[in-house]
Amino acid sequence: MLRIFSKIKRLMFPRLKVSRWADRHRRISQGTFADAIKWDSKRALYQQGIMDAVSDDEVEEVIIMSSGQAGKTEMILNIIGYYIDHDPSPILCLQPTLKMAQIFSMERLSTMFWDTPVLRRKIKSARTQDTGNGILHRTFPGGHITIAGMDSACPRSRPIKVVLMDEVDSYPVSARTRRGPMRTAEERTKAFRDRKMIKASTPTIRWRSRIEAEYLESSREEWCVRCPRCRKYQPFAWERIHFSDVTMECRFCGRHFEEAQWKKRKGKWIASAPGIRRKRGFHINALSSPWMQWKDIIEAFLEADRELKNGNEKMMQMWVNNMLGETWDIERYEDNHWGEEDYR
Repeated sequence: MLRIFSKIKRLMFPRLKVSRWADRHRRISQGTFADAIKWDSKRALYQQGIMDAVSDDEVEEVIIMSSGQAGKTEMILNIIGYYIDHDPSPILCLQPTLKMAQIFSMERLSTMFWDTPVLRRKIKSARTQDTGNGILHRTFPGGHITIAGMDSACPRSRPIKVVLMDEVDSYPVSARTRRGPMRTAEERTKAFRDRKMIKASTPTIRWRSRIEAEYLESSREEWCVRCPRCRKYQPFAWERIHFSDVTMECRFCGRHFEEAQWKKRKGKWIASAPGIRRKRGFHINALSSPWMQWKDIIEAFLEADRELKNGNEKMMQMWVNNMLGETWDIERYEDNHWGEEDYR
């Protein structure tokens, strides 16, 4: 009966989504772009589905396995802003180290508070003499936010409704399990029936990656776009990129289209495990990012491939992690031969 009532309530009073909040209120900090501008979810449509999953009552966990330059940190900032302004709650944001927590608070969080008027009115400056506010802890009407490093003692006394775990693959190694460092934070959310756990990271090594392990237990969603010709949805895939003319081949009709033609097409998230609703997982690679050009990704690959052939695999590992948003496995690389001359 309670479940039926909840569904009726959601239909009658639809909840404000994170992306709508950001479009209305968020201003992009000058430290991110040349000038402070209004947030526009249309700039990178794949971000909209990820952020809105957080404001979905059916969803408890959101997993973001991301390449670099995909806007992951900006999504985390929008989620924080949404809860401070629209749904005040106790929030915990975990960074790999105390130093990174301080940098995130001072350079990203504080700047967002200052540049976004609705947040500026609610968050006191960290320079204030108010003991409830500092670099790593801020209070606001109805809640508070703590930013902590996983390499330092984290305050444990307060229950938390929203936990954001950033760059989880860089968290300290647990003595027993690769997911150990995240369990304590998860335990602190149990007092809230509507708790939210957001885990985000660029992946690292296959079989060791925390974010990959979380993603594999989730709905496993890929951002897919329509082919300009046959209109069938498909993900941006490195194995279908042609170096010579910087195009991507359609997996269905075989036609080649340039980057701009693919990126302006309608897109949607498609899940490999759609039955998993409480834990939604999203994978993003740099091919879909509006802030990365395919020619630059190809050039970075060719440079990394030359280094790999000279016996240095570090650069290729970084390319796989930061461009494809995938874990690194030297055996998988050798089996696939990712250079265009090998797979054409």
